[in-house]
Amino acid sequence: MKAVIENLVSRKFGNQTIPAEQNFQFEKSVFLSTFHHLKPEPRRQFHAFCIGLPRSGTHSLSYIFEDHYRAEHEPLRPELIVNLVDFINGRHSKEKMRNILRYRDKRLQLDLESCHFLHHVIEILVPLFPEAKFILTVREPMSWLASEINQNYHTRNNRFCTVIESLRYCKHGFSQDCDALQALPNVYPIPSYLTYWKEHISRMLSCVPPERLLILDTFQISEEIRSIADFLDVPEETLNPGKMWSGQRKKDHIQLYDLVDRERVLADVLKYCGDFIEENLPFMTKYLAFSTSFIDSASTETDEHYA
Repeated sequence: MKAVIENLVSRKFGNQTIPAEQNFQFEKSVFLSTFHHLKPEPRRQFHAFCIGLPRSGTHSLSYIFEDHYRAEHEPLRPELIVNLVDFINGRHSKEKMRNILRYRDKRLQLDLESCHFLHHVIEILVPLFPEAKFILTVREPMSWLASEINQNYHTRNNRFCTVIESLRYCKHGFSQDCDALQALPNVYPIPSYLTYWKEHISRMLSCVPPERLLILDTFQISEEIRSIADFLDVPEETLNPGKMWSGQRKKDHIQLYDLVDRERVLADVLKYCGDFIEENLPFMTKYLAFSTSFIDSASTETDEHYA
């Protein structure tokens, strides 16, 4: 408890500040996680995580389940981000992170947690919850890039998201060479996004046993309801794909391909992701042609749905 009391102060978090009261709540949870074994195991109908790419349908997937199951999208997000950043930066040991994740799971008691941030600890989650299954939603790079850049722009004033986004996209050492993107706050170089796209998927493929992993194309989720139900061993009629269309596009939506040359971006996609797609995601090779009509529709009209 001494460590908790000593943290009754505000805390620097990246270039942001966590207010004292909120920081106390976060530190209290970390302290209590040491005693996670005192909390009973959750009673659930199944146990699954959706850890797809951001902007790939993770929110939509949680909506599908919420009629009949305990499903949430990014629950306790600020607290989770702080703990993930502390783990990445070495402030939390692996053992402490295990305790935090176990305690978090018992607090939430979810059947399905849908949260892309959890890919940072997938190496811990897989053995920690040996009965859990994992869903990986994958969105083709061109429309994903437009959507994620918009998301980063809209989270530019969020003290938690900006820190983990900076860790995610600044670690590769790419410099911004596009004046139009340079002018947008919290927007990163295109190669940084594409490198992360590949790394996120690769990490999931490497860490999750094939029999515990279901890979879904973002634009085919509504057609894969039976596959999802079979994978989790739940009745198909308990899933509601009609609830997928619940997202709302922000008013100041950026039209990425009005700002950057489409062919240049496509060249980067092929450079950073092309071989990986062909080797690991053969169902996505159809997108490598990236017709203009598909990119225009996928990066605008459907973006409001696939959060």
